[in-house]
Amino acid sequence: MERVFAGKRGTPVERLSLVTEVEGAMTTLEGIAHTIMHGQDDEAAVAKSLFVRYFVQQAVERASAHATELLGGMSYMGSGETACLYAAARALAFHPPGRVSIAPSLDNYLSGQPLIMP
Repeated sequence: MERVFAGKRGTPVERLSLVTEVEGAMTTLEGIAHTIMHGQDDEAAVAKSLFVRYFVQQAVERASAHATELLGGMSYMGSGETACLYAAARALAFHPPGRVSIAPSLDNYLSGQPLIMP
């Protein structure tokens, strides 16, 4: 995103979209952190933190893909740094528990069953 803004890439609307995505994710993350810091450490807090984690993961994926697109193909192909930054933005997808492995447990939790971590 910094490179998009520094290079004035895209339109103001596209740049605003990037900021909105990231700021929304950060605000959501701060909200669950606040909840946990103030003593909620039950099953509901764990489930909420997982929902927030996957929301943030998706927001980072969308924003990094959009920012990379706005930087352009020459930036991506010509600079290993742009490709590296884009790949690094995907790292959260590989941090356990992955969406696929936890989805059945969260689905059961949403149906009123206890949250069982795989």
